[in-house]
Amino acid sequence: MTDMKLILTVFVILSALTGVSAQTDPSKNISEDEINKLPRLKKMPKFGGIYESECGSPFAENGGWTELSGSVVEILSGSSFVMTTGRGERKQVTLLANDASDNEPFAREKLAKMILGKEIRVIVGLGEDKPEKLIGRVLVQNGSLIEINGYFLENGIARFKEMPWRSPWELCVDRQLEKKARKNKLGIWAK
Repeated sequence: MTDMKLILTVFVILSALTGVSAQTDPSKNISEDEINKLPRLKKMPKFGGIYESECGSPFAENGGWTELSGSVVEILSGSSFVMTTGRGERKQVTLLANDASDNEPFAREKLAKMILGKEIRVIVGLGEDKPEKLIGRVLVQNGSLIEINGYFLENGIARFKEMPWRSPWELCVDRQLEKKARKNKLGIWAK
């Protein structure tokens, strides 16, 4: 299991275990069939594995998250874009914990290839989003489910950006993803 798949799995299961359900845009209700297609766990996996010694256990955190779905209509930079929700609302979204300013042309192009014109989900902390400007984690289905924020950090497309008001475990994992990219001399760390 890759680091990103593990992180995404931890995030999804934590949401379920903490009793916080991911709320989708009301105009896009999840059907019973879609719910039944979700993978089921045979036994509870040990989480944190690869980053547990650095970041502690994700179970120590109880994130209150909400989810917004929509289609990406414009790329503003290597770490921000505009989406339109199912209700037709335009929202500006910035990738949580990502700073792509050192790699702007490449990051912008990569972000456009990955999400422009596609349906995405943005996961934001409850009460931390502004009505028109969101900061969150972005998920897109590109063959497999990709968490864009972690992908950019893990591949050296963006630098880690400190945001202390977010989940300490989550930020620790993002730091570890950047550390991995530095060690492997990927993207901006290739120099």
